Amino acid sequence: MRLIPRDEGFFVLFNELAKRLKEAARLLNCLLAEPDRLDHYVAAIKTVEHEADVLTHDVRARIDRSFVTPIDREDIHRLATELDDVIDLLDGTARRVAMFHIAESRPPALKLSDTIFRAADHILDIHSTSQDVVVRLAFKPTSERPPMKVVELKNFRAAARALKAPRSTVSARVAQLEERLGARLLERSTRAMRLARSCSWR
Repeated sequence: MRLIPRDEGFFVLFNELAKRLKEAARLLNCLLAEPDRLDHYVAAIKTVEHEADVLTHDVRARIDRSFVTPIDREDIHRLATELDDVIDLLDGTARRVAMFHIAESRPPALKLSDTIFRAADHILDIHSTSQDVVVRLAFKPTSERPPMKVVELKNFRAAARALKAPRSTVSARVAQLEERLGARLLERSTRAMRLARSCSWR
């Protein structure tokens, strides 16, 4: 039992932002496919963009009142801001289509719009499981999370000593986690080791 609980409500807000991103991307896709309904889709995207702004404000307010956060405050702020920024860009794109009275969408624009939508769908999938990943890793005692100890000490051998576990076991746990997430967690070189840029939790 924790005397000071971590605020896990951030994950709900991240997921809601990811939903807004997917919806904005879907609406832009529809806008380009149905330019005769331009005004309807521009207004709909603006509504989603406003909802995302409110969610981003809620994230920042939650950071200010949370004593312990599930991941670094800077990472929480950056993640929410960047999701919101993409939604802002989609809103800006829709408004420019209206501003320049674009009445026909060319195939490259439709293809790009579809790519954006599929990317947004993947982002939502990632955020739907992000809490589980962080809870399993960051919230466990150090002795139960070899990958985090490796990052902390920047060395497999030192992490193994600290955890009182064979180096092969620590290495295997890191490899298993990377395989499960489908991403490299650690950037290794002959001189140093650090958390991969694609991973913001610590």
